Parts: sequence; C-alpha cells; structure tokens
Amino acid sequence: MLGAMSEITVLPATHDRWDDVDACLGGDGDKGCWCQSWRGVEVPGERRRDALVRQLSTSAVPPGYLAYLDGEVAGWVGVSVRTLTPRLVGSRTIPWIDDLPAWSIGCFRIRAGFRRRGVASALLTGVVEAARAAGAAAA
Repeated sequence: MLGAMSEITVLPATHDRWDDVDACLGGDGDKGCWCQSWRGVEVPGERRRDALVRQLSTSAVPPGYLAYLDGEVAGWVGVSVRTLTPRLVGSRTIPWIDDLPAWSIGCFRIRAGFRRRGVASALLTGVVEAARAAGAAAA
C-alpha cells in the first residue's frame, strides 16, 4: 500500500486494474487523452487507449497510479521517466536542470465526487514513495 492518507490508498496502474483506469480516463471514450498527449510516444495508427494498454506492459515505470477512497477508484496520476518521454526531452518550456532519469508527473485526474478530499495529495505522496522505493534518480 503506497501513499495511505486516511482512507486513501494509492496503487500502480496495472492490467488487472484496467476497469479502474477506464473509470478515471475513459469518460470521453476514444477521444479522450488517455494520458498520452504529454508523453509524445504515439505510434501511427494506434489509438491512445491502446497505447496506454501497451504501456502497462512495456514501461519501466508504471504509466500511472490510481487512488482509492473507501475502496472506490477516485483518481489517476500519469507518470513517466523524464529521459524516456520525448515531449519532456524536447520541451522548450520545461528546462532541464540536470540529465538524471527523474520520475515526472504529467497529469492528475480526480473523478467528480472525490475532489477536495485529498486525493491529489495522496497520489503525489504515493508516486514519491514509489519512486524512492524503486531507487529513482530523483524523488
């Protein structure tokens, strides 16, 4: 259990939690961002939803973490290693201060009904704890 804040639990997004990922990100169907726009790793012809499914299996770091409040999925945070994220590598607006493979957060998505209850803070804490536990270069 990562990032426990009162009754909030934070866990990595995995294939067995796909229904919860879909509950957080799937409200717009295939038109939604599926936490892809900031990554810059799109494959021509691949739907964003399918890209996220692929990333669940191939990413060195989970592509996101889920927050659960009282057992119900409440939010998502998108995560990537900065040096493996083309949009961050080539960014002119987010300058690099070093070339360490730091974990980076690209987005938060808190479901309606769960906002202003500490979900985003728990997600941030959970990701920092996971990064430290994984030996990330910066946490």
